Amino acid sequence: MTTLSLQANNPNDIFVAAHLLRAGEVLAVPTETVYGLAANALQSAAVAKIFTAKGRPQDNPLIVHIADVKQALPLVREFPVEAKHLAAAFWPGPLTIILLKSDIVPSIVTAGLDSIALRVPNHPATLALLHACELPLAAPSANRSGSPSPTTAEHVRADLQGRIAAILDGGACSLGVESTVISLVGNTPLLLRPGGITKEQIEQVLGRSIAVSPAITQPLDKNETPVSPGLKHKHYAPKAQLTLVRGSLRAFTTYTKREQPDGLLVFDGDVNALLKAGVLLRSIVRYGSNTNEHAQQLFAALRELDNRKFNRVFVRPPSHDGIGLAVYNRLLRAAEFHEISPNFVLGLCGQTGAGKSTAAKILADAGCVVIDCDNLAREIVQPGSPVLQELIAQFGCEIVHEDGTLHRGELAARAFVDDNTRRALNTITHKAITELALTHIHQAQGRVIVIDAAALLESEIARHCDYIAVITAPEDVRRTRILARDNISEDATNQRIQAQVNMDVSGHTSIDNTQGEAELAAKLRQLLTKILPLDYNLMI
Repeated sequence: MTTLSLQANNPNDIFVAAHLLRAGEVLAVPTETVYGLAANALQSAAVAKIFTAKGRPQDNPLIVHIADVKQALPLVREFPVEAKHLAAAFWPGPLTIILLKSDIVPSIVTAGLDSIALRVPNHPATLALLHACELPLAAPSANRSGSPSPTTAEHVRADLQGRIAAILDGGACSLGVESTVISLVGNTPLLLRPGGITKEQIEQVLGRSIAVSPAITQPLDKNETPVSPGLKHKHYAPKAQLTLVRGSLRAFTTYTKREQPDGLLVFDGDVNALLKAGVLLRSIVRYGSNTNEHAQQLFAALRELDNRKFNRVFVRPPSHDGIGLAVYNRLLRAAEFHEISPNFVLGLCGQTGAGKSTAAKILADAGCVVIDCDNLAREIVQPGSPVLQELIAQFGCEIVHEDGTLHRGELAARAFVDDNTRRALNTITHKAITELALTHIHQAQGRVIVIDAAALLESEIARHCDYIAVITAPEDVRRTRILARDNISEDATNQRIQAQVNMDVSGHTSIDNTQGEAELAAKLRQLLTKILPLDYNLMI
């Protein structure tokens, strides 16, 4: 069909829009929250056109927009005192109140529920339209179902041009996220969706605490019936896969550098730090510098992600205070609840006998997750493994016992002869160890991960570390420790020491471990305090 373009500031266009609604048509209208897709709420055939135009699942109830409390009364069984208080405080405005419905409301509007969601929008053109058409208007957001909600007429055209009768252009929406939804059906008021009216504001008006639905921050069970719009199905989502990354800007930055998504959705104030860290400006989309701007700009920013054709996007979510909770809720649903706490990966290496393993134990006792690459090296050379077969081909069948297990002493004797044999060993083992280490890293969220690896600086896994520390000690101290620890000959000890004489530690932090464990622990505590973001809970 042809979609008419109407102007909200033109009284004649308001008259045309009212005529279309009375004729059973569907059109997009502006509100202070987002654009709504409106139809006569008392006519099932008209409401059905909303679901067709949006591609919206019919188990998702609609909000009914009314001009005032007087227009609400025929639609409900009763309008209780608490509803009157909330209406007096917040209507017109971004608050939807759920009450038990009357029999005149078609079941298609409420998805078969016994309740109805009502609100009075705070937009002069839509209020004028409600008075002109003298109808309650069912009106979900005016977008294709699941995509970001529209906050301008251009967004509506992009989604619904040719699918609806008209678009009433009222400019950009002032608030930018959908209304708060509160149910007064039960004994305790229940907040079902956060929006422009906060929980604290509602409680102040009602004079008592209200409950908060767990569906605000976690998905409904697949068999659970949604009692409010925006609870069950994927909502507000761009085509890109979003991941919400919790924590400080520093944690976000280091995680981004390691994982390298092709797009970022961040706060205005984050950009300089990201650019200094080497993140490319073309990968960044901003959505404001405070929570009000986050709300106003969120849906436009989500649409911008699609315009730039990003596939994988990391998001900096706002605080959960005030309207920030509404923005966080929309982002959670846009990301299909894909949210992580980034790890901080500390690489730990050092020459043999310097005390790297002692340092790893100290860090584990402090609460870090230690990934011991020696243990990973044992995992990858189990009998019959591809890595073991490559080692046999390189160093000979004598490196395995009769039962097929690796003879580690024999392998060491052959692999640490010179730089060439050591490089051959590393070429075979490092890739497999790196892949296994990354699996362990991704399994532990929001933790400080310590990669304990003697040959870290020569391996691929070094580039996945946020920071690298090298444990050092004088050669004579290391020789004494190796002899006491490994019960090997002095010649074998010297061979191991000489194999690492060319170890290049430039550009990384060196921690001297001459004095022993107590001093080493103090130095490690000082290092962690210096390098870690504040949001890691360690016993340091």
